Amino acid sequence: MPNMTEPGLPAANQGATSGFRLGHLRWLDGIRGVAILMVLFYHFGMLWGGFLGVDVFFVLSGFLITALLIEERTLRGEVSLKRFYARRILRLMPAFLMLLLVTYVYTALVRTPEELAQIKKSITIALCQLTNWSYYHKVPMPSLGHTWSLSLEEQFYLIWPALLGLLLWSGLSRRQLVALLAVGIVGCAGYRAGLYYWFQSSGPLRPMHLMRLYAGLDTRADALLAGCLLALLLSWGMLPNSPRFRFGLRLASVVSLGLLAVLAVKTRRVDAMYYLGGFTVVALLVATTLAGLLTGPMRLITGVLSSTPLVWTGKISYGLYLYHIPAMMWLRHARLGFSGPVEITLIFAISFAAAAVSYYCLELPCLRLKRWVRSVPLPEESIPRPERLCARAQLAA
Repeated sequence: MPNMTEPGLPAANQGATSGFRLGHLRWLDGIRGVAILMVLFYHFGMLWGGFLGVDVFFVLSGFLITALLIEERTLRGEVSLKRFYARRILRLMPAFLMLLLVTYVYTALVRTPEELAQIKKSITIALCQLTNWSYYHKVPMPSLGHTWSLSLEEQFYLIWPALLGLLLWSGLSRRQLVALLAVGIVGCAGYRAGLYYWFQSSGPLRPMHLMRLYAGLDTRADALLAGCLLALLLSWGMLPNSPRFRFGLRLASVVSLGLLAVLAVKTRRVDAMYYLGGFTVVALLVATTLAGLLTGPMRLITGVLSSTPLVWTGKISYGLYLYHIPAMMWLRHARLGFSGPVEITLIFAISFAAAAVSYYCLELPCLRLKRWVRSVPLPEESIPRPERLCARAQLAA
């Protein structure tokens, strides 16, 4: 893929007006920790609205990917899409491929030939990053169905960096690009609501229709785009810098956090409100929370999110997401006689153990290989020293 740069603007001056540098923030790992715990509690029947943890991950993904792309382009004058995709592969694929291998070996050893034939189809769908389109492929995926969100994000990673590069290259102003993303968010919400009414049914097809709306990239892009929009606003310094605005944003961040907590406790995934704009509201609440935490000191919240248990849980969150469903299914299939709190505790323990092994023995070694696929060296003479350190730390993430 070609490198994308903005025509008519010297590389050294691109994004020169931006003072935002992401750097490494412990509390971002803490947010990941909270999000993955919400997902685990949801799948274990302990938190009805825990599925919103996936929405948190979507907004974070859109925000972090876009912030890093803009930062790399600002510091180097270009973004190498080839190296971007190489970094994504090193981050995501090793643990994912290990999950598929473990799933295949387990099925081959303890399940029937018919189940093995079925799991081969599931693995093929997962490898092709099409899990989220179950409405069309109709392949049962009992132990790999949770990879739908990974497929959705991979599809986003395939499209967004190149599209962002083209938009930057097109000569549109920053305000126009921000407005375009806002239109995309609203358009996605309206499109999803229209499909919801189109699919309106109380019969046996209703769950399939809802899953189509819940898992499709076209119907969930608003969460990812909300994160992208926040990244552009911060990277380009487009948010007001007045003390009054910052105070209002911090207040809105606290209110947003409270509303998200209420929704996580009180609502369910099948509630009509989510398909009629609710998912967009959730995405904006998450983005508002992030904006408040990024633009002003909120020591109580960031202190909790920066606690060692949450940060560590966030670091291994990818493995936790990959292995918690297989751990639950395989333990129950073993029929060891455990149930209730004992069973859930065992599933938690197995999931954390598998995630820790995956992180320290597989993911971290592969992450260290990222230095071989970084872009050209930073033009350090034009970057203040503290910003060099932040840029290096985050571009290596």
